[in-house]
Amino acid sequence: MKIGFDLISDLNLSSEDDFNWEDKATSLYCVVAGNISSDMGVLLNTLKYLTNFYQGIFYVPGALEYTGSESIEKRKDTLLKRYGKLNNFTKEKIKSSTITPTL
Repeated sequence: MKIGFDLISDLNLSSEDDFNWEDKATSLYCVVAGNISSDMGVLLNTLKYLTNFYQGIFYVPGALEYTGSESIEKRKDTLLKRYGKLNNFTKEKIKSSTITPTL
């Protein structure tokens, strides 16, 4: 059995950008490899949007996600709190700075 995944990284989105992933998913799973946005609202909305196209999303924060944060630990805590709102993510599955889906 083959298992594939799509890879997304370095989108560098701002609140003014229009991100469209319609008809671009080619797999059941997606790896989002950081540098999506320094704006936590944009990041959360982007990940929430991607859950419409994948059964599972694996997310690893990049340097951009930590831009403007007082400390890595504070930003990590903020990310963990916000991801609890997404269907494909659970706090129990979080290891280190990697967030994995519930399948």
